[in-house]
Amino acid sequence: MADTFIIAAFALYKATHYTGNDSNNEIGINVSKLQGFSPRLAWLKRYIVPGQNQVQYLLTFEVSSIDQLDTNLLQGVYLEVSGEGVLIDCISVDNFIAAADGTGTITRNNAAGVPAFTSPTPTAYCLVRSDNGSAFAHGDASTDYVGQYIGDMIVRSSFSGVTHYSFNSFTIPKPLGTDIISAGVCSS
Repeated sequence: MADTFIIAAFALYKATHYTGNDSNNEIGINVSKLQGFSPRLAWLKRYIVPGQNQVQYLLTFEVSSIDQLDTNLLQGVYLEVSGEGVLIDCISVDNFIAAADGTGTITRNNAAGVPAFTSPTPTAYCLVRSDNGSAFAHGDASTDYVGQYIGDMIVRSSFSGVTHYSFNSFTIPKPLGTDIISAGVCSS
C-alpha cells in the first residue's frame, strides 16, 4: 500500500454510531495509518429489540445464513485507522486494497444510498418439541428461545410426549437440539 495515500470512503458506522444516513459521512482514510486486522469484511446489523421503539446497531464480523436474509443487514469493510474503527461502504476487501494501492477506486455496496431501515413484520411460528407440556416444560421452552420471539409463547397442544408451541418472531428462529420450527400457525 502507498506511504501517505488518502482515499475517500463513505462511513456506515464510526465511533460506535451509525452514520449511514448522515449526508456528511464521506471520510478520508490515510492508508499509511491502517492498523492490525485492517481491512476485514464486516456487517452492521440493524434491528429493533422487542418492547423498544428504537433501532439498534451491532457491528459484527460473522453472520449466519439466516442473518444474510435480513434486509436491514449492511455489508462493508472494517478498518482501524489511528486507533479508531470504522465500517465503510465497500463491496470487498480486495476492492479496498486495490483503491489503497492506487490501482482502483472504492466501489460502494449502496451506490444509490443506504437503504432505509425496514420495520420488521412479525411472523407466526410453530415449535414442535418432545416434552410433557407441563408448566415446567413450557417455562423451559420459553427460556430456551428467549430473544428469538416477541410476546408470549403459547402451548397449542400436547399429546404423547410431543408439544406444539406457537409464537411470533421478527427473525427466523433457530431450532435447538431435536426441536422442529416451521413458519405458520400450529396445525394442532
